[in-house]
Amino acid sequence: ESLLEAVPDNVRVTLLKVDAQGADCIVLRGCGAGIQRVERVKAEVALKLQMYSQACRKEEIALILEPYHFKFDKLVKDPEGYEGDIEFVTVL
Repeated sequence: ESLLEAVPDNVRVTLLKVDAQGADCIVLRGCGAGIQRVERVKAEVALKLQMYSQACRKEEIALILEPYHFKFDKLVKDPEGYEGDIEFVTVL
């Protein structure tokens, strides 16, 4: 059971913030169809060097979220440009 499955069906999740030290894609895949109840997803992405062995890239996160009608919204890079926070929003 995922955390999202524990949320009552009539509740929308405004923001799902994922910062799993390189395992963000694993967490997002684990959400399954429950992610359809989320309005905005924010996750950490690798931009230059991968600081973690399983670090996600923007394209990977997009492939996970697009089947659930999410689109890219914005990317905020860290000062060194090695990683950043990426946000996707649902398009209904």
